[in-house]
Amino acid sequence: MNAMSSSYNWMRQRRKRRAACRSSLQPAYLGRKSIARIAETLESQFIEIAENQPEVLARHFAEAGLSETAIQYWSRAGERTLQRSANAEAAAHLTSAIALVCVSQNGGGEDASN
Repeated sequence: MNAMSSSYNWMRQRRKRRAACRSSLQPAYLGRKSIARIAETLESQFIEIAENQPEVLARHFAEAGLSETAIQYWSRAGERTLQRSANAEAAAHLTSAIALVCVSQNGGGEDASN
């Protein structure tokens, strides 16, 4: 019985360490300024991503709290997917843009301080 409980404790500690590693990689732990720098780097140095995958930049700018820029990229993403007749995906991108517009009008906005 003692061997089973020590094995159980070892497995439980291993799961905790894995969860801690995963959570430390989440964007929330980077902070808004870091995410804003990532988004700006993608925008300026990886132009192909900005042109071909605007939803990637939109997500980064939104997480950084830069709503106006995120709205522009969500709109571009929606337009691109509409051109490809990917209507469900376009609706999702445009819905994200609309949600950010609503947040911006209620006191949100361009704020990368955190």
